[in-house]
Amino acid sequence: PPDILLQENRNPNEYILQIMLPEFYMFLQYFHYFIFGLLFLCIQCVPWFLKPVMALALVLLVVVSGVILVMFRAMFIPGCPDSGNTIESINEVESCIADIVETYDLPGMAVAVVAHGDVVWSTGIGYANRETGLRTSPDTPYMLASVSKVVTGVALMHAWENRVFDLDDNINDLLPFKVDNPWVLGEVITIRHLLTHTSGIRDHNLTKNTYVKGDPDVALGDFLKGYLAPGGKWYNAEKNFAGVMPGVTFSYSNVGIALAGHLIETATHIPFYEYCAQTIFDPLEMDQTGWYLAGFEDTSIIAVPYKDGKPLEHYGFYTYPDGQLRSSANGMGRFLAAIINGGELNGRRILKKTTVDYMLKPQFTDVDKGEWTFIYRGFEQGLVWTEQHGYYGHNGNDQGITSVLLFDKATGVGVVILCNANSISASIVGTRLADWILLNGQAVNELF
Repeated sequence: PPDILLQENRNPNEYILQIMLPEFYMFLQYFHYFIFGLLFLCIQCVPWFLKPVMALALVLLVVVSGVILVMFRAMFIPGCPDSGNTIESINEVESCIADIVETYDLPGMAVAVVAHGDVVWSTGIGYANRETGLRTSPDTPYMLASVSKVVTGVALMHAWENRVFDLDDNINDLLPFKVDNPWVLGEVITIRHLLTHTSGIRDHNLTKNTYVKGDPDVALGDFLKGYLAPGGKWYNAEKNFAGVMPGVTFSYSNVGIALAGHLIETATHIPFYEYCAQTIFDPLEMDQTGWYLAGFEDTSIIAVPYKDGKPLEHYGFYTYPDGQLRSSANGMGRFLAAIINGGELNGRRILKKTTVDYMLKPQFTDVDKGEWTFIYRGFEQGLVWTEQHGYYGHNGNDQGITSVLLFDKATGVGVVILCNANSISASIVGTRLADWILLNGQAVNELF
């Protein structure tokens, strides 16, 4: 709208490129999934003699709409070269990142590439803080949003490996309060259910109720009790729980991951953030990494999150193990290298190789994935870590934050992408950049 362009002093052409085209692309993508799902359901309802015709129509529609999506992205969503283009020099990657930051007016982006079992290249383009002129670097701490969850998963697997608990333990045997889904009878929620988003615990009004400026002022355990136990401040039987037994339906749950993190505290009597420091951050020498702002000597070095081009104050939330970790591209690159290496980096082991393999293995392959069936075809859920088309990892989006952490088992190449903005365009080009690097994994190995 013209008044928005005037208020934000935006050039109309830039607005179309940076905002409207990426949003229209996302609309086309979800419309593609909707039609696919609708036709799939129709096939189940038509008489048997019409099923082959409907199936053929479904295949043709998926192919044609898929081609249109790819062509639209290639023509109107600029960024990196097409995934089929071979990376011939690392300068191509650097130039690509610089083009992305400039084209979409992103504040900053830091990227680390992992190959041959270690971080082999990293860079930072743009600003960690536009207002002060602080440039970003691969050592700049960014808030990670949901990429934090893979760290929480590794912490849980470390505790499991050391026999602190079993993944199929009833969580009520470890908690000082009882979690009971009021809509089903006799359910047993296990740690495995929490780590695979199949517990039946739902997110409700988290942004409104749990986000605060600075570090959270409510303890993790206090919030979870208030959210999950009857009579609690944030308890809502209708909204906080789904009417399904555990292990039946996939439903992404930030509260479930936060509860898993809290189980480390109740089982070891060590604060979750301290357990991560002792078992992951310190052994891997992940400098400038921490769950709380209070853990940083100088918070001015942390990348400022930007929403709609405006800086936000650093913030936190009561469910902090689900997304509040701050770390750098180099730090998370070292973490990713350890996972690719089977739990070890430079002689420091955080997990056994068998534990890493088990963590990445799909858990409930026959679970009802609901809308995820069509939105993420080929998606499989491990223990927190996800797998899709051979890539393992996680991505993250929150207010002023976009993050990607992925690796390809076949080539041993991984990538970490951190950006202090969370526009649709940032999400699209961030994922596209990761795809381009990983699809050229063999070329990356040869470059280094």
